[in-house]
Amino acid sequence: HEVEQAVQNLDASLTRAMGFALLPALLIALFYTRKIYRPVREIRNYTRAIRRGELSGALILGTSDELNQVAEDINYLVMEYQEKIRLALEKNGKLEAALASMVEGIVILDSEGRIESCNRGMEAILGRPGTEILGKTLLEAFLNADLQNALARFRRKGEPVLQEITLEGKEPPIVDVSISAILDQPDVKILSMKLK
Repeated sequence: HEVEQAVQNLDASLTRAMGFALLPALLIALFYTRKIYRPVREIRNYTRAIRRGELSGALILGTSDELNQVAEDINYLVMEYQEKIRLALEKNGKLEAALASMVEGIVILDSEGRIESCNRGMEAILGRPGTEILGKTLLEAFLNADLQNALARFRRKGEPVLQEITLEGKEPPIVDVSISAILDQPDVKILSMKLK
């Protein structure tokens, strides 16, 4: 009976010792879980905001570990991304200003051959707002088989096309048409027209 009592006492002592050892271990684990979870949650929320296009502020964790380095790397990428967007918008603004001030009519065709944009010069040649031709093909917008054939010839040969074309209308204007690809964007075409 003494052996059983000794075994029970030993078992109780081991259980208490494990409890005393396990309790601090659980508290330490809880502490570090909270310490890691908060910065990870902040990183997740910040990157989700970036995905939604909300690029304001910087990610500041206030830690001095690897997660802080991740936050600094994310901040650097966001700054680089913002700079690229700024430069692209600036370049696009300059291009739009140049196209708007040109006397020649300019039409930009997307990769599907639909009119993506046009300038004031094209509106003057057409005698109507450019919004009426946006999203249309050349044939739909101009109702001109010669113009459509010139585009087909450009697509077939892949070389710039220069051609004189008579457009439709009460007093049909004669225009010099030039069709070519935009540099670095071979699927996007630019068509310019100049009244003769």
